[in-house]
Amino acid sequence: MGNANETQAKELTYVGKVKDGKKVGRHEIWWNDKKIGGGKYDKKGNESKEGKWVEVHPDYKYHFQLTSRGEYKNGKKVGKWDVIWFYDKVEDTIAGGLYNDEGDVKVGKWIDLDDSVSQTVQVIYVGDYENGKKIGSWITYYNMSEKKQKIKEYLGGGKYEQGVKTGLWTEIWRKFSQSAPIHQQGFYQNGKKRGKWNTWNIQKIGEEEYDDNGNKIGKWIEIQDYFFGHCVTQIGEYQNNKRVGRWTVHVGRKGEQMIQMGGGMYDDQGMKLGHWTELEDYENDISQGNYHKDKKVGNWRAFRKVGSNYVFGQHRDFGEDTFKKGGYDEKFNQVAFKISASFYSCLPENQPENKPIQQKHQNMDISYEGDFRNGKKDGKWYINLKVNQKFMAVGGGHYDNGSKTGMWVDISDQISVYSRIHFAGKYSMVGEKKDGIWKIGFAGIDSKCKLEEDIKWIGGGKYDLGLKIGKWIDVHEPFALTIKEGITYCGVYLQGKKIGQWDMKQGSDKIGGGLYTENGSETKLGKWIEMDEENYKWIYQGEYNYGKKVGKWIKKILETDKIIDQQIFEK
Repeated sequence: MGNANETQAKELTYVGKVKDGKKVGRHEIWWNDKKIGGGKYDKKGNESKEGKWVEVHPDYKYHFQLTSRGEYKNGKKVGKWDVIWFYDKVEDTIAGGLYNDEGDVKVGKWIDLDDSVSQTVQVIYVGDYENGKKIGSWITYYNMSEKKQKIKEYLGGGKYEQGVKTGLWTEIWRKFSQSAPIHQQGFYQNGKKRGKWNTWNIQKIGEEEYDDNGNKIGKWIEIQDYFFGHCVTQIGEYQNNKRVGRWTVHVGRKGEQMIQMGGGMYDDQGMKLGHWTELEDYENDISQGNYHKDKKVGNWRAFRKVGSNYVFGQHRDFGEDTFKKGGYDEKFNQVAFKISASFYSCLPENQPENKPIQQKHQNMDISYEGDFRNGKKDGKWYINLKVNQKFMAVGGGHYDNGSKTGMWVDISDQISVYSRIHFAGKYSMVGEKKDGIWKIGFAGIDSKCKLEEDIKWIGGGKYDLGLKIGKWIDVHEPFALTIKEGITYCGVYLQGKKIGQWDMKQGSDKIGGGLYTENGSETKLGKWIEMDEENYKWIYQGEYNYGKKVGKWIKKILETDKIIDQQIFEK
Protein backbone atom coordinates (compact mmCIF):
# COMPACT_ATOMS: atom_id res chain seq x y z
CA MET A 1 0.00 0.00 0.00
CA GLY A 2 2.96 2.34 0.48
CA ASN A 3 3.81 4.50 3.44
CA ALA A 4 1.28 6.01 5.83
CA ASN A 5 0.93 9.30 4.02
CA GLU A 6 0.41 7.53 0.68
CA THR A 7 -2.29 5.35 2.19
CA GLN A 8 -4.09 8.38 3.55
CA ALA A 9 -3.82 10.32 0.30
CA LYS A 10 -5.18 7.46 -1.82
CA GLU A 11 -8.23 6.73 0.33
CA LEU A 12 -9.55 10.15 1.41
CA THR A 13 -11.81 12.06 -0.98
CA TYR A 14 -13.42 15.49 -0.63
CA VAL A 15 -16.76 16.33 -2.24
CA GLY A 16 -18.14 19.85 -2.46
CA LYS A 17 -18.81 22.96 -4.54
CA VAL A 18 -16.16 25.49 -5.51
CA LYS A 19 -17.05 29.01 -6.67
CA ASP A 20 -14.33 31.29 -8.05
CA GLY A 21 -11.75 29.01 -6.48
CA LYS A 22 -13.42 29.19 -3.03
CA LYS A 23 -15.23 26.43 -1.16
CA VAL A 24 -18.93 27.17 -0.61
CA GLY A 25 -21.87 25.25 0.81
CA ARG A 26 -21.75 21.72 2.14
CA HIS A 27 -18.56 19.68 1.78
CA GLU A 28 -18.15 16.02 2.62
CA ILE A 29 -15.11 13.88 3.44
CA TRP A 30 -15.22 10.25 2.31
CA TRP A 31 -12.95 7.31 3.04
CA ASN A 32 -13.41 3.90 1.37
CA ASP A 33 -16.95 4.76 0.22
CA LYS A 34 -17.89 5.83 3.75
CA LYS A 35 -18.67 9.42 4.72
CA ILE A 36 -16.52 10.22 7.75
CA GLY A 37 -16.63 14.01 8.01
CA GLY A 38 -17.46 17.38 6.61
CA GLY A 39 -19.63 20.40 7.22
CA LYS A 40 -20.78 23.68 5.70
CA TYR A 41 -18.95 26.75 4.36
CA ASP A 42 -20.57 30.17 4.08
CA LYS A 43 -22.15 31.07 0.72
CA LYS A 44 -20.21 34.33 0.25
CA GLY A 45 -16.94 32.65 -0.69
CA ASN A 46 -15.06 33.56 2.49
CA GLU A 47 -14.44 29.84 3.15
CA SER A 48 -15.77 30.46 6.67
CA LYS A 49 -16.95 27.27 8.36
CA GLU A 50 -20.43 27.38 9.89
CA GLY A 51 -22.47 25.03 12.08
CA LYS A 52 -21.64 21.45 13.01
CA TRP A 53 -18.44 19.97 11.60
CA VAL A 54 -16.57 16.69 11.70
CA GLU A 55 -12.91 17.32 10.87
CA VAL A 56 -10.47 14.59 9.89
CA HIS A 57 -6.88 14.34 11.13
CA PRO A 58 -4.42 15.06 8.26
CA ASP A 59 -2.86 11.58 8.63
CA TYR A 60 -6.18 9.71 8.72
CA LYS A 61 -5.77 6.16 7.39
CA TYR A 62 -6.83 2.58 8.03
CA HIS A 63 -4.90 2.18 11.29
CA PHE A 64 -5.24 5.80 12.37
CA GLN A 65 -8.86 7.01 12.36
CA LEU A 66 -8.97 10.27 14.31
CA THR A 67 -11.62 13.00 13.98
CA SER A 68 -12.66 16.19 15.79
CA ARG A 69 -16.34 17.06 16.23
CA GLY A 70 -17.94 20.33 17.19
CA GLU A 71 -19.48 23.59 16.00
CA TYR A 72 -18.26 26.67 14.13
CA LYS A 73 -19.64 30.19 14.30
CA ASN A 74 -18.29 32.80 11.88
CA GLY A 75 -15.33 30.54 11.16
CA LYS A 76 -14.41 30.07 14.84
CA LYS A 77 -14.81 27.04 17.07
CA VAL A 78 -17.46 27.46 19.79
CA GLY A 79 -18.96 25.24 22.48
CA LYS A 80 -17.99 21.63 23.10
CA TRP A 81 -15.44 19.90 20.85
CA ASP A 82 -14.46 16.24 21.10
CA VAL A 83 -11.55 14.30 19.63
CA ILE A 84 -12.78 10.85 18.61
CA TRP A 85 -10.55 7.81 18.18
CA PHE A 86 -11.98 4.87 16.19
CA TYR A 87 -10.11 1.69 17.08
CA ASP A 88 -11.07 -1.94 16.56
CA LYS A 89 -14.66 -0.94 15.63
CA VAL A 90 -15.06 1.07 18.85
CA GLU A 91 -15.35 4.88 19.11
CA ASP A 92 -13.59 6.49 22.06
CA THR A 93 -13.53 10.16 23.05
CA ILE A 94 -9.90 10.68 24.00
CA ALA A 95 -9.64 14.48 24.16
CA GLY A 96 -11.60 17.72 23.97
CA GLY A 97 -13.22 20.53 25.93
CA LEU A 98 -15.09 23.85 25.64
CA TYR A 99 -14.55 27.01 23.58
CA ASN A 100 -16.12 30.31 24.65
CA ASP A 101 -18.99 31.99 22.78
CA GLU A 102 -16.66 34.44 21.01
CA GLY A 103 -14.84 31.49 19.52
CA ASP A 104 -11.41 29.82 19.40
CA VAL A 105 -10.69 30.52 23.12
CA LYS A 106 -10.46 27.45 25.35
CA VAL A 107 -12.17 27.60 28.76
CA GLY A 108 -12.69 25.20 31.66
CA LYS A 109 -11.59 21.57 31.85
CA TRP A 110 -9.69 20.26 28.81
CA ILE A 111 -7.92 17.14 27.61
CA ASP A 112 -5.29 18.15 25.04
CA LEU A 113 -3.78 15.61 22.66
CA ASP A 114 -0.01 15.65 22.05
CA ASP A 115 1.15 16.13 18.45
CA SER A 116 3.00 12.79 18.60
CA VAL A 117 -0.28 10.83 18.50
CA SER A 118 0.05 7.47 16.71
CA GLN A 119 -2.13 4.48 15.91
CA THR A 120 -1.53 2.76 19.27
CA VAL A 121 -0.37 5.46 21.68
CA GLN A 122 -1.65 8.87 22.65
CA VAL A 123 -0.05 11.25 25.13
CA ILE A 124 -2.70 13.50 26.66
CA TYR A 125 -2.58 16.54 28.95
CA VAL A 126 -5.43 17.12 31.43
CA GLY A 127 -6.09 20.47 33.12
CA ASP A 128 -7.96 23.80 33.09
CA TYR A 129 -8.01 26.83 30.79
CA GLU A 130 -8.95 30.39 31.73
CA ASN A 131 -9.49 32.74 28.79
CA GLY A 132 -7.31 30.57 26.58
CA LYS A 133 -4.44 30.21 29.08
CA LYS A 134 -3.54 27.10 31.03
CA ILE A 135 -3.87 27.48 34.81
CA GLY A 136 -3.31 25.30 37.86
CA SER A 137 -2.19 21.69 37.82
CA TRP A 138 -1.87 19.79 34.55
CA ILE A 139 -1.31 16.03 34.41
CA THR A 140 0.30 14.05 31.58
CA TYR A 141 -1.02 10.58 30.77
CA TYR A 142 0.10 7.80 28.44
CA ASN A 143 -3.17 6.66 26.85
CA MET A 144 -3.18 3.28 25.05
CA SER A 145 -6.01 1.65 23.15
CA GLU A 146 -5.37 -2.07 23.32
CA LYS A 147 -7.72 -5.04 23.11
CA LYS A 148 -10.72 -2.72 23.55
CA GLN A 149 -9.35 -1.61 26.91
CA LYS A 150 -8.51 1.94 27.91
CA ILE A 151 -5.16 1.97 29.68
CA LYS A 152 -3.98 5.24 31.22
CA GLU A 153 -0.54 5.51 32.73
CA TYR A 154 0.53 8.56 34.72
CA LEU A 155 3.59 10.20 33.16
CA GLY A 156 3.92 13.44 35.07
CA GLY A 157 2.85 17.04 34.86
CA GLY A 158 3.17 20.29 36.77
CA LYS A 159 1.63 23.70 37.38
CA TYR A 160 0.79 26.72 35.20
CA GLU A 161 0.28 30.35 36.23
CA GLN A 162 -1.53 32.27 33.46
CA GLY A 163 -0.15 29.97 30.78
CA VAL A 164 3.42 29.93 32.13
CA LYS A 165 5.04 26.82 33.63
CA THR A 166 6.25 27.17 37.21
CA GLY A 167 7.64 24.94 39.96
CA LEU A 168 8.45 21.22 39.75
CA TRP A 169 7.62 19.51 36.45
CA THR A 170 7.86 15.99 35.05
CA GLU A 171 7.84 16.05 31.24
CA ILE A 172 8.12 13.45 28.49
CA TRP A 173 11.34 13.33 26.45
CA ARG A 174 11.25 14.91 22.98
CA LYS A 175 11.38 11.45 21.29
CA PHE A 176 9.03 9.72 23.73
CA SER A 177 7.52 6.49 22.35
CA GLN A 178 6.59 2.96 23.37
CA SER A 179 10.17 1.86 22.79
CA ALA A 180 11.62 4.97 24.46
CA PRO A 181 9.46 5.70 27.56
CA ILE A 182 11.77 8.44 28.81
CA HIS A 183 10.82 11.43 30.97
CA GLN A 184 12.65 14.42 32.47
CA GLN A 185 12.19 16.16 35.82
CA GLY A 186 13.18 19.58 37.12
CA PHE A 187 12.02 23.12 38.00
CA TYR A 188 10.56 25.96 35.94
CA GLN A 189 10.76 29.64 36.88
CA ASN A 190 8.77 32.14 34.80
CA GLY A 191 8.39 29.56 32.04
CA LYS A 192 12.12 28.78 31.81
CA LYS A 193 13.96 25.70 33.00
CA ARG A 194 16.20 26.37 36.00
CA GLY A 195 18.79 24.39 37.94
CA LYS A 196 19.31 20.64 37.70
CA TRP A 197 17.14 18.48 35.43
CA ASN A 198 17.37 14.68 35.39
CA THR A 199 16.39 12.24 32.64
CA TRP A 200 14.87 8.90 33.63
CA ASN A 201 13.94 5.54 32.16
CA ILE A 202 13.17 3.73 35.42
CA GLN A 203 16.74 4.57 36.39
CA LYS A 204 18.55 7.86 35.89
CA ILE A 205 20.19 8.03 32.45
CA GLY A 206 20.90 11.74 31.96
CA GLU A 207 21.29 15.13 33.63
CA GLU A 208 21.14 18.78 32.59
CA GLU A 209 21.65 22.20 34.21
CA TYR A 210 20.21 25.65 33.45
CA ASP A 211 20.97 29.12 34.82
CA ASP A 212 18.32 31.62 36.00
CA ASN A 213 17.68 32.73 32.40
CA GLY A 214 17.13 29.22 31.10
CA ASN A 215 20.55 28.96 29.43
CA LYS A 216 22.35 25.62 29.34
CA ILE A 217 25.36 25.55 31.68
CA GLY A 218 27.63 23.11 33.48
CA LYS A 219 28.12 19.39 32.96
CA TRP A 220 25.53 17.56 30.86
CA ILE A 221 24.71 13.94 30.16
CA GLU A 222 22.51 14.51 27.13
CA ILE A 223 20.37 11.78 25.58
CA GLN A 224 21.03 11.84 21.85
CA ASP A 225 18.95 8.83 20.85
CA TYR A 226 17.18 5.79 22.25
CA PHE A 227 16.14 2.87 20.07
CA PHE A 228 14.93 -0.55 21.22
CA GLY A 229 16.92 -0.44 24.42
CA HIS A 230 19.97 1.23 22.89
CA CYS A 231 20.81 4.50 24.63
CA VAL A 232 23.22 6.99 23.04
CA THR A 233 24.44 9.79 25.32
CA GLN A 234 26.78 12.75 24.89
CA ILE A 235 28.71 13.98 27.94
CA GLY A 236 30.39 17.35 28.27
CA GLU A 237 30.01 20.97 29.38
CA TYR A 238 27.81 23.87 28.28
CA GLN A 239 28.62 27.55 28.71
CA ASN A 240 25.77 29.94 27.88
CA ASN A 241 24.00 27.43 25.60
CA LYS A 242 27.22 26.47 23.75
CA ARG A 243 29.13 23.23 24.01
CA VAL A 244 32.74 23.81 25.05
CA GLY A 245 35.77 21.65 25.73
CA ARG A 246 35.84 17.88 25.40
CA TRP A 247 32.61 15.95 24.74
CA THR A 248 32.36 12.16 24.67
CA VAL A 249 29.78 9.83 23.10
CA HIS A 250 28.64 6.72 24.99
CA VAL A 251 26.47 3.76 23.99
CA GLY A 252 24.85 1.07 26.09
CA ARG A 253 21.85 -1.19 26.30
CA LYS A 254 19.33 -0.90 29.10
CA GLY A 255 20.78 -2.35 32.28
CA GLU A 256 24.31 -2.57 30.88
CA GLN A 257 27.34 -0.36 31.45
CA MET A 258 27.77 2.52 29.01
CA ILE A 259 30.81 2.28 26.70
CA GLN A 260 32.62 5.33 25.33
CA MET A 261 32.49 5.22 21.53
CA GLY A 262 33.62 8.64 20.37
CA GLY A 263 33.96 12.34 20.98
CA GLY A 264 36.16 15.38 20.45
CA MET A 265 36.67 19.06 21.29
CA TYR A 266 34.52 22.19 20.94
CA ASP A 267 36.03 25.69 20.94
CA ASP A 268 34.63 28.55 23.04
CA GLN A 269 32.17 29.39 20.24
CA GLY A 270 30.61 25.93 20.31
CA MET A 271 32.27 24.76 17.07
CA LYS A 272 33.97 21.40 16.61
CA LEU A 273 37.74 21.47 16.16
CA GLY A 274 40.60 19.04 15.98
CA HIS A 275 40.37 15.25 15.95
CA TRP A 276 36.93 13.63 16.33
CA THR A 277 35.56 10.11 16.52
CA GLU A 278 31.89 10.07 15.53
CA LEU A 279 29.29 7.37 15.91
CA GLU A 280 27.52 6.52 12.66
CA ASP A 281 25.22 3.60 13.47
CA TYR A 282 24.92 2.95 17.21
CA GLU A 283 27.84 0.63 18.04
CA ASN A 284 28.58 -0.78 14.58
CA ASP A 285 30.17 2.04 12.56
CA ILE A 286 32.44 4.93 13.53
CA SER A 287 34.37 7.53 11.56
CA GLN A 288 37.50 9.48 12.50
CA GLY A 289 38.96 12.71 11.20
CA ASN A 290 39.50 16.42 11.84
CA TYR A 291 37.27 19.48 12.12
CA HIS A 292 38.14 23.12 11.53
CA LYS A 293 35.52 25.70 12.58
CA ASP A 294 32.78 23.04 12.62
CA LYS A 295 33.63 21.73 9.11
CA LYS A 296 35.21 18.40 8.27
CA VAL A 297 38.66 18.76 6.69
CA GLY A 298 41.33 16.41 5.42
CA ASN A 299 41.22 12.64 5.48
CA TRP A 300 38.34 10.87 7.29
CA ARG A 301 38.51 7.14 7.98
CA ALA A 302 35.55 4.81 8.60
CA PHE A 303 35.52 1.61 10.65
CA ARG A 304 33.06 -1.26 11.02
CA LYS A 305 32.71 -3.43 14.08
CA VAL A 306 33.58 -7.07 13.36
CA GLY A 307 33.27 -9.18 16.49
CA SER A 308 34.78 -7.09 19.27
CA ASN A 309 37.17 -5.17 17.00
CA TYR A 310 36.83 -2.23 14.63
CA VAL A 311 38.23 -2.87 11.14
CA PHE A 312 39.33 -0.12 8.75
CA GLY A 313 36.83 0.35 5.95
CA GLN A 314 37.25 3.45 3.77
CA HIS A 315 38.62 6.95 3.76
CA ARG A 316 37.37 10.24 2.41
CA ASP A 317 39.51 13.31 1.70
CA PHE A 318 37.65 16.57 2.34
CA GLY A 319 40.51 18.92 1.43
CA GLU A 320 41.10 22.35 2.91
CA ASP A 321 37.83 23.84 1.64
CA THR A 322 35.77 20.67 2.15
CA PHE A 323 36.12 19.96 -1.59
CA LYS A 324 36.04 16.25 -2.40
CA LYS A 325 39.49 15.30 -3.71
CA GLY A 326 40.44 11.90 -5.07
CA GLY A 327 38.36 9.07 -3.65
CA TYR A 328 38.25 5.95 -1.53
CA ASP A 329 41.28 3.70 -1.91
CA GLU A 330 40.23 0.48 -0.20
CA LYS A 331 37.25 -1.77 0.36
CA PHE A 332 36.37 -4.35 3.00
CA ASN A 333 34.80 -7.70 2.06
CA GLN A 334 32.20 -6.07 -0.23
CA VAL A 335 30.20 -4.98 2.84
CA ALA A 336 28.11 -1.86 2.29
CA PHE A 337 28.47 0.43 5.27
CA LYS A 338 28.04 4.06 6.14
CA ILE A 339 31.03 6.35 5.62
CA SER A 340 29.36 9.51 6.86
CA ALA A 341 25.78 10.73 7.09
CA SER A 342 25.18 9.90 3.42
CA PHE A 343 28.26 8.08 2.13
CA TYR A 344 28.29 4.36 1.39
CA SER A 345 30.89 1.96 0.02
CA CYS A 346 30.45 -1.32 -1.77
CA LEU A 347 32.03 -1.83 -5.20
CA PRO A 348 31.59 -4.84 -7.50
CA GLU A 349 34.72 -6.69 -8.53
CA ASN A 350 34.62 -5.39 -12.12
CA GLN A 351 34.25 -1.71 -11.24
CA PRO A 352 37.06 0.78 -10.56
CA GLU A 353 38.03 1.52 -6.99
CA ASN A 354 39.10 4.93 -5.68
CA LYS A 355 35.58 6.28 -6.22
CA PRO A 356 33.44 8.31 -3.80
CA ILE A 357 29.86 7.22 -3.30
CA GLN A 358 27.37 9.99 -2.81
CA GLN A 359 23.72 8.97 -2.75
CA LYS A 360 21.43 6.42 -1.12
CA HIS A 361 17.80 5.59 -1.93
CA GLN A 362 15.30 3.65 0.15
CA ASN A 363 15.85 -0.14 -0.05
CA MET A 364 18.81 0.23 -2.42
CA ASP A 365 22.05 2.10 -3.00
CA ILE A 366 22.79 4.29 -6.01
CA SER A 367 26.47 5.04 -6.26
CA TYR A 368 28.02 7.79 -8.37
CA GLU A 369 31.68 6.85 -8.77
CA GLY A 370 34.40 8.97 -10.30
CA ASP A 371 37.23 11.41 -9.70
CA PHE A 372 37.36 15.03 -8.61
CA ARG A 373 39.88 17.54 -9.89
CA ASN A 374 40.11 20.86 -8.03
CA GLY A 375 36.75 20.14 -6.42
CA LYS A 376 34.96 19.38 -9.74
CA LYS A 377 33.91 16.08 -11.27
CA ASP A 378 36.23 15.05 -14.09
CA GLY A 379 36.65 12.13 -16.47
CA LYS A 380 34.65 8.91 -16.52
CA TRP A 381 31.86 8.50 -13.94
CA TYR A 382 29.81 5.37 -13.28
CA ILE A 383 26.26 5.03 -11.93
CA ASN A 384 25.87 1.75 -10.04
CA LEU A 385 22.72 0.30 -8.51
CA LYS A 386 22.65 -2.17 -5.64
CA VAL A 387 19.61 -4.30 -4.84
CA ASN A 388 19.67 -7.31 -2.51
CA GLN A 389 23.47 -7.13 -2.14
CA LYS A 390 24.10 -7.15 -5.91
CA PHE A 391 25.73 -4.24 -7.75
CA MET A 392 25.45 -3.52 -11.46
CA ALA A 393 26.36 -0.60 -13.70
CA VAL A 394 23.19 1.14 -14.92
CA GLY A 395 24.54 4.37 -16.37
CA GLY A 396 27.25 6.96 -16.55
CA GLY A 397 29.30 9.14 -18.86
CA HIS A 398 32.08 11.73 -18.94
CA TYR A 399 32.61 15.02 -17.12
CA ASP A 400 34.84 17.83 -18.38
CA ASN A 401 35.76 20.31 -15.63
CA GLY A 402 32.49 19.63 -13.76
CA SER A 403 30.13 19.56 -16.79
CA LYS A 404 28.60 16.53 -18.46
CA THR A 405 29.71 16.06 -22.07
CA GLY A 406 29.23 13.51 -24.85
CA MET A 407 27.09 10.37 -24.61
CA TRP A 408 25.44 9.69 -21.24
CA VAL A 409 23.01 7.26 -19.67
CA ASP A 410 21.31 9.08 -16.78
CA ILE A 411 19.03 7.55 -14.15
CA SER A 412 15.97 9.25 -12.71
CA ASP A 413 15.71 10.28 -9.06
CA GLN A 414 12.37 8.45 -9.15
CA ILE A 415 13.44 4.90 -8.35
CA SER A 416 11.97 2.01 -6.40
CA VAL A 417 12.56 -1.65 -5.70
CA TYR A 418 10.27 -2.36 -8.68
CA SER A 419 11.78 -0.34 -11.52
CA ARG A 420 14.07 2.46 -12.58
CA ILE A 421 13.95 5.03 -15.40
CA HIS A 422 16.82 5.78 -17.78
CA PHE A 423 17.57 8.67 -20.13
CA ALA A 424 20.14 8.10 -22.89
CA GLY A 425 21.60 10.70 -25.22
CA LYS A 426 24.28 13.31 -25.81
CA TYR A 427 25.24 16.46 -23.91
CA SER A 428 26.58 19.42 -25.88
CA MET A 429 30.18 20.53 -25.46
CA VAL A 430 29.04 23.85 -23.97
CA GLY A 431 26.79 24.44 -20.97
CA GLU A 432 25.86 20.81 -20.19
CA LYS A 433 22.73 20.96 -22.38
CA LYS A 434 20.99 17.94 -23.86
CA ASP A 435 21.20 17.88 -27.66
CA GLY A 436 19.91 15.66 -30.44
CA ILE A 437 17.95 12.44 -29.96
CA TRP A 438 17.35 11.22 -26.40
CA LYS A 439 15.65 7.96 -25.43
CA ILE A 440 13.62 7.21 -22.28
CA GLY A 441 13.33 3.68 -20.96
CA PHE A 442 12.72 1.65 -17.85
CA ALA A 443 13.93 -1.62 -16.42
CA GLY A 444 12.39 -3.51 -13.56
CA ILE A 445 13.11 -6.35 -11.17
CA ASP A 446 11.76 -9.82 -11.92
CA SER A 447 9.82 -12.06 -9.54
CA LYS A 448 13.06 -13.49 -8.16
CA CYS A 449 14.23 -9.97 -7.28
CA LYS A 450 16.99 -10.08 -9.89
CA LEU A 451 17.80 -6.95 -11.85
CA GLU A 452 16.60 -6.95 -15.46
CA GLU A 453 19.62 -5.77 -17.36
CA ASP A 454 17.78 -4.98 -20.61
CA ILE A 455 16.19 -1.54 -20.72
CA LYS A 456 12.80 -1.25 -22.42
CA TRP A 457 12.82 2.00 -24.38
CA ILE A 458 9.30 3.45 -24.32
CA GLY A 459 9.76 7.16 -25.02
CA GLY A 460 11.94 10.02 -26.07
CA GLY A 461 12.42 12.71 -28.70
CA LYS A 462 14.76 15.45 -29.84
CA TYR A 463 16.49 18.32 -28.01
CA ASP A 464 17.88 21.52 -29.49
CA LEU A 465 20.47 22.75 -26.97
CA GLY A 466 18.34 21.84 -23.97
CA LEU A 467 14.89 22.58 -25.47
CA LYS A 468 12.52 19.82 -26.55
CA ILE A 469 11.35 20.11 -30.18
CA GLY A 470 9.07 18.10 -32.48
CA LYS A 471 7.30 14.85 -31.63
CA TRP A 472 7.91 13.45 -28.15
CA ILE A 473 6.84 10.58 -25.94
CA ASP A 474 7.27 11.71 -22.33
CA VAL A 475 7.20 9.27 -19.44
CA HIS A 476 5.32 10.04 -16.23
CA GLU A 477 8.17 9.15 -13.91
CA PRO A 478 6.44 8.42 -10.56
CA PHE A 479 3.89 6.04 -12.09
CA ALA A 480 6.43 4.29 -14.29
CA LEU A 481 7.64 2.79 -11.01
CA THR A 482 4.30 1.21 -10.13
CA ILE A 483 2.73 0.39 -13.51
CA LYS A 484 4.56 -2.16 -15.64
CA GLU A 485 3.30 -0.71 -18.94
CA GLY A 486 4.17 2.83 -17.84
CA ILE A 487 2.22 6.07 -18.28
CA THR A 488 3.29 8.12 -21.31
CA TYR A 489 2.29 11.45 -22.85
CA CYS A 490 2.49 11.76 -26.66
CA GLY A 491 2.52 15.07 -28.51
CA VAL A 492 4.54 17.91 -30.05
CA TYR A 493 6.94 20.47 -28.52
CA LEU A 494 7.70 23.90 -29.95
CA GLN A 495 10.88 25.37 -28.43
CA GLY A 496 10.35 23.48 -25.20
CA LYS A 497 6.59 24.14 -24.95
CA LYS A 498 3.73 21.70 -25.53
CA ILE A 499 1.34 22.57 -28.39
CA GLY A 500 -1.68 20.91 -29.98
CA GLN A 501 -3.15 17.54 -29.04
CA TRP A 502 -1.45 15.48 -26.33
CA ASP A 503 -2.55 11.93 -25.51
CA MET A 504 -2.05 10.11 -22.22
CA LYS A 505 -1.47 6.36 -22.62
CA GLN A 506 -1.06 3.32 -20.42
CA GLY A 507 0.90 0.90 -22.57
CA SER A 508 -0.77 1.17 -25.98
CA ASP A 509 -4.19 2.19 -24.59
CA LYS A 510 -5.24 5.83 -24.68
CA ILE A 511 -6.65 6.81 -21.27
CA GLY A 512 -6.70 10.60 -21.40
CA GLY A 513 -5.24 13.83 -22.64
CA GLY A 514 -6.41 17.03 -24.30
CA LEU A 515 -5.50 20.10 -26.33
CA TYR A 516 -2.94 22.88 -25.82
CA THR A 517 -3.05 26.20 -27.66
CA GLU A 518 -0.66 26.55 -30.63
CA ASN A 519 1.10 29.71 -29.38
CA GLY A 520 3.53 27.93 -27.06
CA SER A 521 1.98 29.21 -23.82
CA GLU A 522 1.05 25.63 -22.77
CA THR A 523 -2.51 26.80 -22.10
CA LYS A 524 -5.05 23.98 -21.88
CA LEU A 525 -8.21 24.27 -23.96
CA GLY A 526 -11.45 22.29 -24.25
CA LYS A 527 -12.17 18.82 -22.87
CA TRP A 528 -9.44 17.10 -20.85
CA ILE A 529 -8.90 13.84 -18.99
CA GLU A 530 -6.08 14.13 -16.45
CA MET A 531 -4.47 11.75 -13.97
CA ASP A 532 -4.32 12.36 -10.23
CA GLU A 533 -0.82 13.40 -9.18
CA GLU A 534 -0.70 10.94 -6.26
CA ASN A 535 -2.78 7.96 -7.41
CA TYR A 536 -2.62 6.50 -10.92
CA LYS A 537 -6.00 4.77 -10.34
CA TRP A 538 -7.85 8.12 -10.31
CA ILE A 539 -8.60 10.42 -13.25
CA TYR A 540 -10.26 13.82 -13.54
CA GLN A 541 -12.53 14.69 -16.46
CA GLY A 542 -13.78 18.15 -17.38
CA GLU A 543 -13.28 21.25 -19.53
CA TYR A 544 -10.74 24.09 -19.69
CA ASN A 545 -11.38 27.59 -21.00
CA TYR A 546 -7.92 28.98 -21.81
CA GLY A 547 -6.24 27.36 -18.84
CA LYS A 548 -9.11 27.80 -16.37
CA LYS A 549 -11.31 24.91 -15.25
CA VAL A 550 -15.00 25.54 -16.00
CA GLY A 551 -18.25 23.69 -15.36
CA LYS A 552 -18.44 20.22 -13.84
CA TRP A 553 -15.26 18.25 -13.16
CA ILE A 554 -15.64 14.65 -12.06
CA LYS A 555 -13.17 12.35 -10.35
CA LYS A 556 -13.37 8.69 -11.36
CA ILE A 557 -11.72 5.35 -10.69
CA LEU A 558 -9.92 4.53 -13.94
CA GLU A 559 -10.62 0.80 -14.01
CA THR A 560 -14.31 0.86 -13.05
CA ASP A 561 -15.32 4.32 -14.32
CA LYS A 562 -17.00 4.89 -10.93
CA ILE A 563 -17.46 8.56 -9.98
CA ILE A 564 -16.08 9.27 -6.49
CA ASP A 565 -16.01 13.08 -6.41
CA GLN A 566 -17.12 16.13 -8.36
CA GLN A 567 -16.66 19.89 -8.29
CA ILE A 568 -18.44 22.73 -10.06
CA PHE A 569 -16.35 25.61 -11.41
CA GLU A 570 -17.78 28.93 -12.57
CA LYS A 571 -17.94 29.43 -16.34
